[in-house]
Amino acid sequence: MTRSGQGPRFFAVVGGFEYTLYGLFGTAYDLGVLAEYLYDGRDNDKAPFTAFDDDVFLGTRLALNDFQDTSFLFGAIIDSKTGGQALFLEAERRLGDTWRIEIEGRIFSDISKEDPLNFIRKDDNFTLRLSKYF
Repeated sequence: MTRSGQGPRFFAVVGGFEYTLYGLFGTAYDLGVLAEYLYDGRDNDKAPFTAFDDDVFLGTRLALNDFQDTSFLFGAIIDSKTGGQALFLEAERRLGDTWRIEIEGRIFSDISKEDPLNFIRKDDNFTLRLSKYF
């Protein structure tokens, strides 16, 4: 995207891919490999908060392809300037016909004082969610 009219013109883009290995090692499992690049050309001193201005995302997704639709997603966003990392894990599974359990985790690692994410560097968190559908 590009934008102007509210300050200097700037450019931002996110691009990436996911490649899936089907039937991993002769099983029903699928393994996806993910990668993205995140760029925002705004001047950090003059623009609103921009945490992901020159970062790389790497991740993997494992789908068990079972009746319960079990899947796991793990990834990290890595700041190319400071090396700080925002790590995450997501896992989900159906429980019977009407229930679903999910867990999500966020961990921040090696966040420097100069990093825009410094204010949440100690805010690691995990969420356990149980949902009923009817």
